Amino acid sequence: MEQQNNYQPFEELESFIEPKQHEKAEVIAKLSSGDYTLSFSALSAFAISPYAFIAYKVQERKQTQAMMIGDIVHCRVLEPEEFEKRYRIAPVVNATTVEGKNVWGGIFEEMTGEELPRNKADNYVLPKMEDLIEEIKAKTGITVIPGKVAEEGDFRARRLLKNKASRWVINQLTQTEQSVDLTVSDVHIRGRVDGRGEKIILDIKNVVNAEVHAAAYTIKARRLHWQAWIYSQALGIYNYYIACVDGRGEVSVHLIPEKMINQAEIEITEYVERFKDLVVAGMFDPGVWDQSQDFWLQTSENQVGINMM
Repeated sequence: MEQQNNYQPFEELESFIEPKQHEKAEVIAKLSSGDYTLSFSALSAFAISPYAFIAYKVQERKQTQAMMIGDIVHCRVLEPEEFEKRYRIAPVVNATTVEGKNVWGGIFEEMTGEELPRNKADNYVLPKMEDLIEEIKAKTGITVIPGKVAEEGDFRARRLLKNKASRWVINQLTQTEQSVDLTVSDVHIRGRVDGRGEKIILDIKNVVNAEVHAAAYTIKARRLHWQAWIYSQALGIYNYYIACVDGRGEVSVHLIPEKMINQAEIEITEYVERFKDLVVAGMFDPGVWDQSQDFWLQTSENQVGINMM
């Protein structure tokens, strides 16, 4: 079977939002003060570009629809008994219509006990939907999930639970959502393992295309072997499985070769060193964090960073 080479993007970056200047400045100021801890996602974003790293750090504080779907899948598959405690599913409505806004306004007032402003027609005046969801969560600890988003997450979770390969790995899990910490070149790296057993680690990934070759390419393109090394190193377990699921319900499970995991240590160390150098450079010129692919292409002979094809 011929391998597909079409690049499968980060699903969470499909809804990319350009960071505002004050948001970028806040992140850069924290970096310059030495106040940072990296996650795998942050480090892999830096491996794309300094600009991608800043955009990720701004966006990680905001819950996108893709992130919400991922959270639903994880909870339904790994901690189903926690779902009702963490989430409430809203009816399937169009939140841009008057009727939809009134449904969401009613949910807000019911859950928080606080009133929202209304217009002259006695209809609710709502903030942006993501802001409303964040406000409800801040006040109640519960995330309200739009109906369509819940349907998508539930569908993907069902497909993972019914799939023979992913079910085989899931059945071996003894612990879920375990925090891990690691230090690489004096930089603290944190993470949270989806699931682990006595001799295995499971990572669930929502991807654009879970067909075998496309998902395998995504694993390499997203440098998921880096995450495998971080978690394996922290837990001392080297059987690292990635269960990929897409919006069509396709599922494929991949065992990361130990050779690939070991190679990640060399790569991660190199990128962490480059990151540290950029943090220092950013103290004198914050503009370095706006660099894109030119950052990786710049040399003494190619100072502007042009790809010499």
